[in-house]
Parts: sequence; C-alpha cells; structure tokens
Amino acid sequence: MRPTDHRVLFNGDCNFLFGSDYRPPGERHGPYTAKVLDDYVDLLADNGVDTFVINASGQVPWYPSRNLPSVLSGYTRGDRAFGRPHCPPLSDNFTQEQLDLRLDGQVVMLDRLLDLAEAGVDWVARLAVRCREREISPWVSLRMNDGHGANSWAGSYFNAPPQKKPDNRLSGIRLDPRRGIDEKMQLTNYEHAEVRDFYLGLARELIEDYDFDGIELDWMREPVCCEPPASQETIDVMTAWHGEIRALARQRSTTSGEPFFVGMRIPGRLGVFRTVGIDVAELARQDLIDFVEPTNTWQTTWDVPYDRMRAELGDSVAIYGVIEDAPNWMFCRSDDGDLEGYRRLSCSRNSCAATPPASSQRAPTASPCSTSSAPTTRAPSAPTSLAPRAMTRSPALPISTVCEVGPSITVCRRAAIAGRRVSSNVPSSCPPTWNRAAGTHSYSAPPPSRPSADGRSWYRW
Repeated sequence: MRPTDHRVLFNGDCNFLFGSDYRPPGERHGPYTAKVLDDYVDLLADNGVDTFVINASGQVPWYPSRNLPSVLSGYTRGDRAFGRPHCPPLSDNFTQEQLDLRLDGQVVMLDRLLDLAEAGVDWVARLAVRCREREISPWVSLRMNDGHGANSWAGSYFNAPPQKKPDNRLSGIRLDPRRGIDEKMQLTNYEHAEVRDFYLGLARELIEDYDFDGIELDWMREPVCCEPPASQETIDVMTAWHGEIRALARQRSTTSGEPFFVGMRIPGRLGVFRTVGIDVAELARQDLIDFVEPTNTWQTTWDVPYDRMRAELGDSVAIYGVIEDAPNWMFCRSDDGDLEGYRRLSCSRNSCAATPPASSQRAPTASPCSTSSAPTTRAPSAPTSLAPRAMTRSPALPISTVCEVGPSITVCRRAAIAGRRVSSNVPSSCPPTWNRAAGTHSYSAPPPSRPSADGRSWYRW
C-alpha cells in the first residue's frame, strides 16, 4: 500500500540524540532522561514533520533488545577500553590525541544510552509513544549492513555475531573488479542463511514488539549484500527473504487493524543494486515493498532518474526524494577529462558559493553548505517545489555550482518529500564521474574512466 499521507519523513541515527546534546545549555548535566527524547520529538512536531523514521540499530540493536546482543552488551560505565577495537590503530594519520578524543566521545554516547537503560527506559519505545502524543507517525529504520565496525570485524562492538565470523563476510570485491578489494566492505554476505536469519530476527522484534507504522530497510548502510555479480538464484533468495519481512508486516497489520509499510533506502540505479543481489523492480511487482528512497550516502544526490524509476517500479510504490544533511558534492571532470573538482549544492537557507583555494583548482575545500539539525521553520502541509531558486558558478572552479533550494529543507536532517523532483540544473558539460547513487560504494578517488554520454555508470555490469 502506497503511503500517501506521509509527506515529510525525518530520519536520524543514534548520533542525533546520543552523540549530540540537544538539552538547553542550562540543563546539560546529569543523566539522560526520557525528557530528552520527548523534547526532541516536540521539536520535530513543532516544525511540520509528520513521520519520524527512528534508526534503532547499526549491525546490532542500539536499544535494549530482549533477544539479541546490543551495543551495551559487556559495557560498563566509563569503560574507554571497550571501544578501543572499534578505532583505527595508531599511525601518522591517527594519533594518540585523536584516539583519546574518539574514545571519550564513545564513552559519552554509551553512557547516555546506559542512563536510560538503568532507568528502565527503552528509548526506541519512548520515542514512539511521544510521536503518538504529538500526532507524528513513528516508523523504524533498520541498517542492513552497517560498516562502522570495519576497523576490527571481530572486535568492534558495532558488529553483529555473523560479521565476526570470517566465513560470513563478503570478499570486498568492488563493482568494478579492476579496482581490486575494498577491505572496508567485507561486510556480511546475505548468501549465508545465518546472516539472513540474524537480520530477519532483528526486523521481527522491531515489527512485532514495538508500536511502529512502518519499517525502512536502509540498504545505504551499506549498499552491499551478496557477491557481485549476483546470480539469478541468489537474487531469488533475496526476493524470498524480503517476502518474509513483508509477511511479518502483514501479520502486524492484521493484528493492529492499521497499515504497516515496508520500504527501502537504496542506491539511485536499480541495475546496480540488482548486481549485488536485490531486484527492486521484482520486489515491487510482487507487492513486497510500499516505498523506496533512492539516494546517496551522507550527501544529497541531484541526478536520480525518477522518471525511469517510476516506469520500472509502477504506480503502487511511493518514490521519495531524499535530502541528506552533510556535504553535498560529487566529483566532476571538465570536457577534456583533466580538471577535477567539486560541484557544490547548498541546502541551507542562505545562498553561498564554493571558493576553493586559489593555489589549486584540484584541492577540495570545506563545504560551505549545511543543514540545521535543529529545525527552525515549519514545513508546508503540501510538498514544496525543491527546484533551485539561485545558482552561481565559482570563478575559481568553473565546474562548481551552488544552488539555494528553499527554507523548508532546514526542517530535516534527512527529509524526504514524496513525489517531488530535486533538480540542480547543472550544465551538461559537467557530468558526474563518480557518485555512490550511480553505483559505486567506494570512498576512494574517482576512477580513470568517464561516464557514457547518457550519464550511465562506467563499470561493465
């Protein structure tokens, strides 16, 4: 069932509540309480958010699960050593001072989670309760293959039991096999039943035991699943697995008498996702999903092929446009293939221009663009056009563009406006050459190849 009444979705991970402190300055002392959760939901409600998509897990639950190990399993208050395997080894690029800061930050976040657990507060359940009180629909987001524990697959507290076993891991081969192995992407391999069973159990607990109206399967953390290129047999296994989640949702809907939506946060190129084992078009044909959120990771994607996606998925699936919260950039090249730089797109209320260092056009600069993590304006009840109202070209970097896209975007850390196209009007002479939504999942530099004339991804699959 297409979710027609859900227009402004807000999604935040654990950092937005536990890594940052949203308490008023005079109240930033003492343990975390349920009031912190209530106040944040109030902030969203007062600024027009109608659906709160609550991120409840990485690979393991961040909430007090009754059935599975959580991030607090084995942790005691103030234990800095608990987080050491999660951090990189010391090197010239990661000093003792940086390690100390990282460990201190982890302790702060884990202690806040422990504050609530020791007070008997299940923070995920409490957020859902407050959402109901403020007439916001509570959904839950489940990360399907989170990679934050890549510094130690066996030792990081972020990693699930299946991830800790080498036999359950992907090889890390990149979508373009010429680029070799990415050890940071040796995540869980869903071709193994143990992996599928673990995540199905996590989804079952969140669907059956909590008061949510929908679930987002977040395949952008990370967009890897099975060894590429996946065989048809493997794709069929993953389709059937998503069918089991749909069955859980249908049973919940039957019990509650209310719809329970199932959807996916996915890369913007469906063919790429099929390469790693998930055929989104087939999921839509079998009525296994209600919505999709095509996007990039941690950066807004302005060139998602919505029309093509609508033709492939049909009319029964809602397609949400996604605005990410952090640096909005992608690699570009000039027509001669030599000049590299960053195209920048502002999603702040103030128009701004990217100005790279004069000494080098190739050097990246700090992003001048930011979104407000604390909403300051109310979003309109109906979706607003997100087409840019202003666009400038940086004289120091000809391929750089900046656009202002309207005040309602400051409402959300990651807002999704149903049915609205986000257009950047970027000159055709500046095609993107590397874009995670277009298919790659590597953080490395752009490959030497250029995209084809129609903007399709460069790799062979």
